[in-house]
Amino acid sequence: MLSKLGGRKFLFALLAVILSFILVLARLATAEQWMQFVEVIGAAYVIGNVASKFSGQGEAQSLKKT
Repeated sequence: MLSKLGGRKFLFALLAVILSFILVLARLATAEQWMQFVEVIGAAYVIGNVASKFSGQGEAQSLKKT
């Protein structure tokens, strides 16, 4: 089921962005802080995907799909 929704890393990144946006709407964080946080989340997502490809996990998962 997680693979249909984009995987664990994607869902975590999406949830973190949504929750941080709620903090901006509640005026507990500024828009600038939100942008910085989203940059960090995006970088962590990309690094996680690259690391999984190099470790062989991503390759094993892509073979299962075919």
